Amino acid sequence: MSRIYKFNEISDFIRTQNLNVENKFPDFFIYNYEQIDWDRINQLSKYRHDYFEITLDKTKTCDFWVDQFEIPYVESRLTLISPDRLQTVTTYGAKKKSSKGYGMFFKPEFIQADFINRNVLRDFPFFSHFNTPVLILTEHDFNFFANIIQNIKYAYDRAESSSIQIIRHYLYILLLSAQQHYSPSSNKPGAVNREQEIYHEFKEMVNLHWLEFKSVQSYAEKMHITSKHLSETIKKVSGQSALAFIHKAKLNYAKTLLRQTDTTMSQIAYELNFENPEYFSVFFKRLTGKSPSHYRNLRNLK
Repeated sequence: MSRIYKFNEISDFIRTQNLNVENKFPDFFIYNYEQIDWDRINQLSKYRHDYFEITLDKTKTCDFWVDQFEIPYVESRLTLISPDRLQTVTTYGAKKKSSKGYGMFFKPEFIQADFINRNVLRDFPFFSHFNTPVLILTEHDFNFFANIIQNIKYAYDRAESSSIQIIRHYLYILLLSAQQHYSPSSNKPGAVNREQEIYHEFKEMVNLHWLEFKSVQSYAEKMHITSKHLSETIKKVSGQSALAFIHKAKLNYAKTLLRQTDTTMSQIAYELNFENPEYFSVFFKRLTGKSPSHYRNLRNLK
């Protein structure tokens, strides 16, 4: 099994990748692909990190997976990856000086410093582990996002006392714009009632604690409501049961391991707290219609 790198600090990634680009702020980093000597890059195959990553690609740079989602190998895409998502690069393209695009990293506290009441994991669908992190862009869309990122890069390069504030505001505009392009119909109305608050809090908690909390009761206790009230609210707002959300999170992680690693079925089963591999196989087939081994074999057919 290939090594999975885990990066806690942005500087660790820069050093390991051998990007050879100055990092002006510890919690934020941006670079232009044209700055990079691609021949010197240490090409990683699998990694996670504790910060957000945004890439804007104009050329086909690489073919990769984020959790169970295969990222389309297209010329124009915006990819927005939240912390701790497993990335596996399967094919590197021709990364030469002709490559066009930007890479950007920032820690959660960087964006939340000015927007203390906003939670990026909850508000933006592409940051959820339940969803694909990629937007396929038209030429017009690419130019729109490139303009925002170029303004961020300009402020970053100047590294003045006001630069961080400017970057944060442009970054927030970028995220809001990406949300509109991602799924305009999913934008929540301005007024959010109590049922919707419970629904979004529950989804966020499942996203973060699905392995730790195994029952609806555990989440209800953490949210200081009854399990009956939580179950009824989730069913009313989403049409799905609360347990279905927990199972989906567990299933997504299982798909990630099956797609991107050579972890055995037994190891996956025990990591997901199943009593034995047979229970895991029944669980997986019930939700997907395929056995875990069949699902894993599909990656070899691509």
